[in-house]
Amino acid sequence: NSKLAFVSPDGFEIEMRDSTKVIFPLTGDMDILFGSLSLMLSRLNTEAQDLRIEEVLGKNASTIDLRFKNPILK
Repeated sequence: NSKLAFVSPDGFEIEMRDSTKVIFPLTGDMDILFGSLSLMLSRLNTEAQDLRIEEVLGKNASTIDLRFKNPILK
C-alpha cells in the first residue's frame, strides 16, 4: 500500500499511504528486507500489544530505515 516510490542515491524509498517513509538499501536480498518490514509493521500494529507504530515513531518522525544491520526507526 504505497503512495510513492523512487530510487535515490541513498536507497530505494517508499512513502506509505499513512505517510510512513521506508528506505531500503540498493543492494541486498529484497525478500528478506520486505519480510523484515512486514514483521515490524505487524508487530508494531497488533491490538494484542499496547504498541503502535505511531507511538514508536511519534507524530513528526515517520521513517523506517532498513539500510543497516539493525533497522532504524526515526
